[in-house]
Amino acid sequence: MNNNDDYESDVSSLDTHFRERDGDEDNLWEVEAIVAERGSRYQVRWAGVDDKGAPWPLDWVPKEDCTDPLVRKWKKQKARKRKRDEKISETPYYHSWTLYKIILLLLLLLLQQTSQGYAW
Repeated sequence: MNNNDDYESDVSSLDTHFRERDGDEDNLWEVEAIVAERGSRYQVRWAGVDDKGAPWPLDWVPKEDCTDPLVRKWKKQKARKRKRDEKISETPYYHSWTLYKIILLLLLLLLQQTSQGYAW
């Protein structure tokens, strides 16, 4: 299976589907975006602001409370991020951070030795 197939399967398969309930007209709140996922819940960013003009706090909701288009958008974002992360990890610059830390440590050791009168 190639990367495109992974992407498509992630996007097309929904774990749960939105279930309408009695009284939804009075109890539904608009979700701006899903921002995280854990087990059977999504963490959502609510649309709008409170009385003070501040955004509503993030909240965890059951997966079946999120609409299919919202879940598809979340899955597409995750697939794009995974694909981007795979690309980054394949580049030589990804591993340069470890090399940078080693060089910095060697320079610090050299400075410490020269301040104590030692020279290489």
